[in-house]
Amino acid sequence: MSLFAKQIHGLTQSLARPNALLAFTLCGALVGLLSSGVILIYRLLIDLAAASNFLQQIGPPGLRSAIQLAIGVLLLWALYKLLKTDSRQSGVAHVIGRLAEPIARLPLVNMIGQFFGAALAIAAGFSVGREGPGVHLGAAAGSQLGIYLKLPNSSLRTLVGCGCAAAIAASFNTPLAAVIFTLEVLAIEYALTNLAPVIVASVTGTVLTRYIYGTHPAFAIPEIEINQLSELPHLIFLGLFIGLLAALFIHLLEKISISSQHAPVWQRFGCAGLAMALIGWWSPDSLGIGYSTIDAALAGQYLLVGLAALTLAKLVATALCLGLGIPGGLIGPSMVIGAAGGGLVYALLVGGFGEAAVSDQALYVVVGMAAMMGATLQAPLTALVTLLEMGGSTNILLPGMIGIVTAGLVSRVGFNKESVFHQLLRIRGVRFEVTAMHRSLREVAVLSAVEQSFELQHHLIEIDKVERLIASDTRWTLLHDGKQPVAALLHSELAAQLENLQQKSATETEKAYPPNPPEQGLSGPQIIDLLKLPGSNELPLQLLTLSRIGSLATLDEAYELMIAQGSEGVYVQSEQIDGIDGIFGLLRSSDLERYYK
Repeated sequence: MSLFAKQIHGLTQSLARPNALLAFTLCGALVGLLSSGVILIYRLLIDLAAASNFLQQIGPPGLRSAIQLAIGVLLLWALYKLLKTDSRQSGVAHVIGRLAEPIARLPLVNMIGQFFGAALAIAAGFSVGREGPGVHLGAAAGSQLGIYLKLPNSSLRTLVGCGCAAAIAASFNTPLAAVIFTLEVLAIEYALTNLAPVIVASVTGTVLTRYIYGTHPAFAIPEIEINQLSELPHLIFLGLFIGLLAALFIHLLEKISISSQHAPVWQRFGCAGLAMALIGWWSPDSLGIGYSTIDAALAGQYLLVGLAALTLAKLVATALCLGLGIPGGLIGPSMVIGAAGGGLVYALLVGGFGEAAVSDQALYVVVGMAAMMGATLQAPLTALVTLLEMGGSTNILLPGMIGIVTAGLVSRVGFNKESVFHQLLRIRGVRFEVTAMHRSLREVAVLSAVEQSFELQHHLIEIDKVERLIASDTRWTLLHDGKQPVAALLHSELAAQLENLQQKSATETEKAYPPNPPEQGLSGPQIIDLLKLPGSNELPLQLLTLSRIGSLATLDEAYELMIAQGSEGVYVQSEQIDGIDGIFGLLRSSDLERYYK
């Protein structure tokens, strides 16, 4: 075995333990480096596409946008024709759905489709964001690294979380918000062995991003604070309005997704391109992600009518694009909607109360942006920490809390809207709820729970070898038929039964176990079949029926396998080996209870 292979095997063994903090943390750094590198290449691809000027000489802006969208539709259709139907799912909802499965594997082909599909959609001018695809790319990079290194399946969830955190940090330059997003939106288990590697991955992604793009966050937010406490009702009104926008956005996205889910790809993409061209002609600032729109709103460059038009256009355009299946994210566009909505509320308040009664417009723009993000994702803490890291001052926390919580309550309680990702998963028929028992069992690898005190023994044994078997000090005897293990016995019970047989007369033993027929090809005058030991009331003998499971599996996989095959235990064997070699030990169904009770 090569040195690299030995090191990987040692890492696999380390990650199988639920308290393998150091090994997980080192993996977090590695995944952070890989994921943030993928995100930086992805951002570079988008920037290069945005910087191309080959359409700048064509007619008025509306015509250029329409041509650009048409080209984007054709390229996206060609890309999706190359992908299998089940390889087109992407984005944060796809990651959440995969995390709800027994093994958190994110396919490579979906990752490739997301990489090029989202870049094409953004470059063409569709109203989609880069953060959702970034989360998918980072999470898939972590999952694929674990699969490539053949790490235990229980570690894949943590690696997915590390990739997600690195991706968010590389997109927004907000390391703490990236960690909170991973815990709150992806529901990664809050434990030190998960939290430490996720933090390290986020830091790695942030450092690499700052080395390339500098230390500034995604938006240039000035230092702002609330001027007077009498303005708190205004912030509550802002939260109410943003919560209404969030509920409307989710509702519209749901309806479009349901009505178009069975339509051919070319029809959906064609409708999205046509709708986006018309909306872009009416409101050009609704095209693309719209980060420059947020900067313009912060600078106060929009008037009341312009803000109202932008809010409506961006909301409808984003719902149409995502509902019709255009690959891309909704985090960035939702923040643009919130920023425009916040600016609109400010303009209305100024018109009603005068400028003296209202703080700076930037306050309402920033709080609206965070409130829309929190209400849409149903992730208030993520939105608040994002607001804090982007604003760079704790003065914004109080107004941010008011706006974010109010908006979240309006959307969730007032209109019964869950997280937009959960709503989309329900439309697709994907079950993402995981019971506490399954969640606990998925965090533990079978190698960390396996009983290693065992001895392999053919179930047919010569009677003159019974003494050696009785003298064994192992806890379990694993019986095999020459091809594979078939059952297990507690050695203490087996030894007691064999000693009982020895005490019988030779005649009784001869009757119970006659000489082996010559045609069976086994030597020795007498053969005992350990699978057929009779036992007694005083010495009960309980055979444990077994199924095979690979050494990378989780306890949840073992539990499901036992139920499916009706076995009482599993023997854990190396993934690449069959037969009776490479067995690490066995695990009973009753042993699983201590991991979730």
